[in-house]
Amino acid sequence: MPDKNRLRGSAVYQQQLLGVDGKGGVVESLNFWGAKSNKYVASIRQHSKLHGIHLVMEDHESAPGDIYVVAKFDTRSKSSWDDLE
Repeated sequence: MPDKNRLRGSAVYQQQLLGVDGKGGVVESLNFWGAKSNKYVASIRQHSKLHGIHLVMEDHESAPGDIYVVAKFDTRSKSSWDDLE
């Protein structure tokens, strides 16, 4: 979960069970807006890399100083990311 002091609004968590009863794997995602700083971005990237989390971070002109983060974790092999996007 994002640092609660940096969270802007709500964090949205989703869990997708694949196959019958999730026996095909599980994909978890977390989307949120956060207050951006170089230290915070580096921390998120380091955590994602360490835990095999697919990460997308975007800046938007409509929210200067904030960042939109999409983090996904797939229990299947990393090559399966192509099937999700």
